[in-house]
Amino acid sequence: MPRTDQTLEEALADFQRRADRQWVPAANGTEVPTKYHSGHTLLYCYNPLLRQHAFLNCETDTMVEGAELDAIMHYRKDK
Repeated sequence: MPRTDQTLEEALADFQRRADRQWVPAANGTEVPTKYHSGHTLLYCYNPLLRQHAFLNCETDTMVEGAELDAIMHYRKDK
């Protein structure tokens, strides 16, 4: 709940800080890291505050999405 002394911008920033800490392994906490052919290890996660799924790069401790995720998951050694 936003504090009454916060501006909208401050409340949104506070929400984002809380949301960034809410990622947990998906499937009710049962997901385990998976190593892909690219050499990257990813963990499929869920954020109940945002109600979103995403992949965590276990080496860099960052969320992976878009073109970077596509490159990791579809990497082929024969290229």
